[in-house]
Amino acid sequence: MVCAKPVYRAGKEGVTGGRPPWAARGARGEELVWEMQERIARFDTERFRTLGPGYLALSVAGEAGELANFMKKLWRKDPAIARPDGFAPVTQEDRAQIGDEIADIVMLCVVLANHLGIDVEVELARKLEVIDDRLQTGYFGAEGRT
Repeated sequence: MVCAKPVYRAGKEGVTGGRPPWAARGARGEELVWEMQERIARFDTERFRTLGPGYLALSVAGEAGELANFMKKLWRKDPAIARPDGFAPVTQEDRAQIGDEIADIVMLCVVLANHLGIDVEVELARKLEVIDDRLQTGYFGAEGRT
């Protein structure tokens, strides 16, 4: 299986055509989401060509399980992490482990998206709008009230 080229806005191909003219670096020079998706597509083409969508989805679930298990262990050490203000007890070492697990999850999600021709940046923007609409209409209860 060869990685599908992700199609970005207005049919512009990001994987082989370089950065489209409308794309810009972030204020601090960091990669934008589509640039990272393109970079992962190149990495995937070289390394993960034999993984199908079912395997990729199960791999995402497995990595999410590893993150959940790690967070469960942190919770046992300090139940305060369950509260909205519970970020302070998470040490730098723990944050590094959490970051590693999140990177595994995101990488696999982007690989899956690339193979299916899904533009992650567009989908994230769409989902933010959906969540905002739900918050504004009280869908999430007290969380939606500002």
